[in-house]
Amino acid sequence: MSSFRRFVTSVVCAALQVIAGSAAAAPGDLDTSFNSTGIVTTSFGSDWDWANSVVVQANGKIVVSGTSLQPALGGNQDFAVARYNPDGSLDLSFNSTGKVTTDFNTSEWAYGMALQNDGKILVTGTSVSDGLVLVRYNPDGGLDATFKGTGKVTTKFGTSTDVGKSIAVQNDGKIVVAGYSRSESGDYDWAVVRFLSDGDLDTSFSGDGKLTTDLGGSDSTTGVVLQSDGKILVAGYSYSDGNDFALVRYNPDGSLDNTFGTAGKVVTATGGITDAGGGVVLLGSGTILVAGTVGNPEDFCLARYNSDGSLDAGFGNAGRVITDMGGDDECHGMAVQPDGKILLSGTSRSGGNYGFALARYEPDGSLDHFHGTGKVVTAIGGGNAHGESVALQSDGSILVAGYSGSSNREDFTLVRYEGGEQNYPEIDMEQPAGTSLADGAATINFANANPGSSVPLIFTIRNAGTGPLGGLLVSKDGSNAGDFNVRALAMTTLAAGESASFAVTFSPAARGTRTAAIHIASDDADENPFDINLTGTSVGPDIVVEQPLGTNLVDGNGLISFGSTNLGISFPLTLTIRNVGADPLTGLAVTKDGSDVGDFTIGTLSASSLAAGGSRNFTVTFSPATAGTRTAAIHIASNDADENPFDINLTGIGWEGPEIVVQQPAGLDSQMGVQCL
Repeated sequence: MSSFRRFVTSVVCAALQVIAGSAAAAPGDLDTSFNSTGIVTTSFGSDWDWANSVVVQANGKIVVSGTSLQPALGGNQDFAVARYNPDGSLDLSFNSTGKVTTDFNTSEWAYGMALQNDGKILVTGTSVSDGLVLVRYNPDGGLDATFKGTGKVTTKFGTSTDVGKSIAVQNDGKIVVAGYSRSESGDYDWAVVRFLSDGDLDTSFSGDGKLTTDLGGSDSTTGVVLQSDGKILVAGYSYSDGNDFALVRYNPDGSLDNTFGTAGKVVTATGGITDAGGGVVLLGSGTILVAGTVGNPEDFCLARYNSDGSLDAGFGNAGRVITDMGGDDECHGMAVQPDGKILLSGTSRSGGNYGFALARYEPDGSLDHFHGTGKVVTAIGGGNAHGESVALQSDGSILVAGYSGSSNREDFTLVRYEGGEQNYPEIDMEQPAGTSLADGAATINFANANPGSSVPLIFTIRNAGTGPLGGLLVSKDGSNAGDFNVRALAMTTLAAGESASFAVTFSPAARGTRTAAIHIASDDADENPFDINLTGTSVGPDIVVEQPLGTNLVDGNGLISFGSTNLGISFPLTLTIRNVGADPLTGLAVTKDGSDVGDFTIGTLSASSLAAGGSRNFTVTFSPATAGTRTAAIHIASNDADENPFDINLTGIGWEGPEIVVQQPAGLDSQMGVQCL
């Protein structure tokens, strides 16, 4: 090849590389691998379909919920749910069409959604006639008949308007719904209700399963999250002279947590918030992010609170960040990336139609380089477009759900943005291997173990991110932490895709339910530490010794007194051995020792084993050989691991005085211990 041809070839290749590089998708660009445009719209056969919430399943499928106006039902609004494949196509395994509507025979509006660990889908909202509504769908889109028999439950607070806005699912399967309810005064108060997993109200919560909280104005919730200690954190706003950010923290029983803010409540004036609709995220450090809208014209607002409810002065400007998206802005959704970056979604309008709005922040509140400025506004179809909820896919892609259309028609709208290169760690905890646990919500049950025995379980740490996962360290705490032994990790750093295992062994020191927690520290920004609750039950045989019948003795501290008995006279007492455990009590044998062991005689034990729930009697007879206080001890051997042997002290007084003996009939002594002193 001539030098000229080599020169031309090199220039052309370089030019092609520049062109290819300039065409590469950047963070914040529409992802054209998603329905070829980055945008999917879905109609439910009506003129008006509004999406409010989006979640991503573990298998990558995308679930969007909202409301659809159904002309065939007299123009009533109904719950609407659609499920998409990761590429944006409707998932036809979901109700055969990829979408489903649910009617309560009146008008209903859906607002919040959550996924259960078993793949079932929860959607909450309101019904004109029935109040707060909660619906549970099976993974295939059908209503779950195990949930109140119909898949639907309604709850009224005794007022005209009751609305569910957001959902959180506890590790025990209980379901917390936060929303608002109209009070007798006409103002709106926060409303929180907790359901059992079958849809019944949980009466261990606030006495009847539901509560309202007045923040002093007309109030509404926008989000709910669960702490690892079982406390419930609800965010929203309170309107008096203007809307203010608000947070309330409840104890697991529904009472206000007085360690948070002022008597469990925090209200923050942010300068005239119009709609604090962005929700709440609890970070691994215990700090709290709340998003919403502020100002006139309106802007996005992001605030960070410490775990006690005070504003975090190290975040943004005195705990707050305000972002102008370019026009009239409303923030409705928030998500946190595994690298700690924060996403806010919503709507923005600058002189024309509304568009989807998305901003990304660094963990300290400064805008990221996302789309060059840290923010992007997307016009859709030449009409209005309202972004609502935001979610992340496993590859870092960003999904925003909402609705778009014209003045006479709007459809579900789902937009996917490029998230950019995601070289961050992502901790994934598995137990057993292949089953992912939820940070702060998972409880591992070691089932039953006898005292003195051990039950090991293997935990797997997996780095599901694209960057190294470092700083790995496992610690433990809790009421019975000593019953759970944690084997040290062999490595402190995992490369992307790498995993390591460690063992936790349950060795109960006492009977009953034993609890603790382990905490896996790492440099995963939003799951540090990763908290896992542990529980186990100590079972096996359990010996109980009674004397008299029905009165339990204490191993090592039990004392049986025979009182005073004349020399030459024998005084017997009956002891009962009972097995209150779950397994056979075996190896039963009674021995004695002590200073005056010869003065105490042990009767024959009729069996050396007892089935669960069984009992046996034996006698100990005091026959003093010498006057004065006489002592000894008996020891009952068995296979009860923590009471073997069961030790009982004996005492009696030998007496040299006369004794009356009553015989009835003649020749039969009545052993009533009647003595003439």
